[in-house]
Amino acid sequence: MKKLICPLSAEETLERISKQWANRRDVMDIGFIGDTKAGVIVNEIRVNLENQGYRLPNNYIPMQAVIDYFKINISYLKKVSQKKDKKECINENANN
Repeated sequence: MKKLICPLSAEETLERISKQWANRRDVMDIGFIGDTKAGVIVNEIRVNLENQGYRLPNNYIPMQAVIDYFKINISYLKKVSQKKDKKECINENANN
């Protein structure tokens, strides 16, 4: 799997973390990391959750665990994406 060329935007990150389950590709994109590192992180999260007594589907981990691992501030992402939406509206109005 190829690594992204640039990190996800706030809107893309919010869209990606809105899913219930994450796979290795999601971890790669959210963390802006390569395939090998994503595999290590997925395995680390999986082992941690299984040691707590959880049973997980193959190739998936809970998205909340990914959010916790990367310490993603969802309220900040929402605020940033709202500001960008307002700027886009202003720019569109200026062009008309």
